[in-house]
Amino acid sequence: MATSIKLSREAEERLDHLASETGRSKEFYLQELIERGLEEIEDYYLAAEVLERVRNGKEPVYTSAEVRKNLMLDVARSAISAQVPSGRYMTSVQR
Repeated sequence: MATSIKLSREAEERLDHLASETGRSKEFYLQELIERGLEEIEDYYLAAEVLERVRNGKEPVYTSAEVRKNLMLDVARSAISAQVPSGRYMTSVQR
């Protein structure tokens, strides 16, 4: 899809410099900018939509205690603590 954009003089000079220094085309960098920038913009606006739903009471919100309980994290921690001598921490790498 062919698209045209108007860049500021400074942006065009920076793009020209980058392309000449790296040997890549300006089109390569423009495509990179758009793809990366689009991802960031999507993340921002989708997060803003979720925040708006939370503020309007249309999105469920959970406390950390509720999450830990639902994922049974405290039970797992208790089981591990029962297996490890007091004052010592179990790691995945034993010395």
